[in-house]
Amino acid sequence: MLRSAQGFSRHPPSKNGRSDGACLPNKNNTTSTAIFFAVFFIAWTTFTLFSKHPGFIDKDTVEVAVWAYSGLSLGHEKHPPLLTWLLYFTSTALPLQKSTLTVLAGLNLTLALFATWRVAILCLGERRAPVALLIYAVTPYLTFHVMKLNHNAILVSLWPLTVWAYLVTLQRPSFAGALTLGTLASLAMLAKYSSILLLAGIFIASLASVHRHRFYSSLAPYLSAVLFVALVAPHCIWSLENGNPGIQYAVRELHSISTGTWVMLKDNALNLIPALIASIAAGRAFGWCQYGDQGNKENLIQIGIIAALVTIGTITPTVVFGLRGSPTWMMPALPFIAVLLAAFIKPPNWDQVAKLRRGGLIALAGLCASAPLFLYISFRAGLPSAVEPRREVAEIAADIWKQVRDDDLRVVGGDYHTARLVALASKGRASVWPLADRTSPEWSRLERHGALIICAQRDTACQHTGAELVRRLGGLTREVTVSRTLWGSRSRNVRANVYVVAQSARQSNLP
Repeated sequence: MLRSAQGFSRHPPSKNGRSDGACLPNKNNTTSTAIFFAVFFIAWTTFTLFSKHPGFIDKDTVEVAVWAYSGLSLGHEKHPPLLTWLLYFTSTALPLQKSTLTVLAGLNLTLALFATWRVAILCLGERRAPVALLIYAVTPYLTFHVMKLNHNAILVSLWPLTVWAYLVTLQRPSFAGALTLGTLASLAMLAKYSSILLLAGIFIASLASVHRHRFYSSLAPYLSAVLFVALVAPHCIWSLENGNPGIQYAVRELHSISTGTWVMLKDNALNLIPALIASIAAGRAFGWCQYGDQGNKENLIQIGIIAALVTIGTITPTVVFGLRGSPTWMMPALPFIAVLLAAFIKPPNWDQVAKLRRGGLIALAGLCASAPLFLYISFRAGLPSAVEPRREVAEIAADIWKQVRDDDLRVVGGDYHTARLVALASKGRASVWPLADRTSPEWSRLERHGALIICAQRDTACQHTGAELVRRLGGLTREVTVSRTLWGSRSRNVRANVYVVAQSARQSNLP
């Protein structure tokens, strides 16, 4: 019978008279496990803060933060609203700046690791669960891509949490389990529509379970389904009333330029190489499982079915039909793959578990110490995240507006990432204007509120629109040259054109 106790339990004496868990009593081990997750959160948050340039914020994160400042909504033009809700309520207490967003990303990553650990306990037992964490923690998609907030990243925690609730409820149907499963499933769907793959995988896996008769003869699955529908229905109604913008966006993305079969398979394979290396290292250190010693086979079968269906559903549009796909869409499935790989590893003894955890803490400390080196290498290599001065351009553009206008900036457009940074700094007072969308309401607000347009040097279409609006409605044009510095080193210069579209622009106040 599976135990639900937190941490690691005391075990009976071994043949040499020593308890396997004597050095790790239950209470102390629970504390040390909590300490490990706390250190993991602090380490990865610190690494992210200091391995990225202070001016860098991921473009997807900026987009969601701008949506959050615009207020609560049941949906957006691209994705369901869950992440926006999270940032909205955060913004009521804290500004949505880089430090706040990084802390939230670190919490999400830590929650993902915790949920994976709980799933691993149900499948592999408590001694082998840390091995699954080791395999999972070295996958690049988890460690580097998730340290930002976007709709793929939030699924990394929600998917294993949902599967954890499902496995517990499948074996022991209960009212609390049904409520938890229905709530988490709805949150996953409200985070991103691709969660339909996870829910389909759970449903098919439940039909193959040895517990299916007991599960479906209880009220648990039906209560979960009713709660799921009730929580998701408001967004569905909003989507129908607004022409299904999220679905239309997904369709457009799928039919845009194809990622390519080779890229899809290559990137996912490369992402799994560190996990495979970690699996081999763990197998050599702890030994390989013999047949019949893989853990809870029923739960492993469930995880295998879910992982297989999610993987097939993710790569098939690209590999079979040539549609666009992204290797990062596989990120939420990685916890299940890590658990399956760990099933081939012999359970370590408790002394080995303690050493594994101490080694993890040392690695995390080394990671923190290496953050400035990562930043320096990125800057010297000219990586866009390190050298592109978008925030600096956004600040200069906002200053130009303040010099020539007395009122608040209401509309900003042009380079989408830079425009969003300006809108983010305005804390909801400015809306982002897609210049190419002639149906956008911002077109009708130009004569009343004016607009700030920021164009990259090579974006001739944006420059043409900005210049034409200045000629038609009045205003001014300025060219700015910006570079980014780091510890005395300077990146290449970046030029941008800034257009203040407004008849009342005080041109004489601007040098």
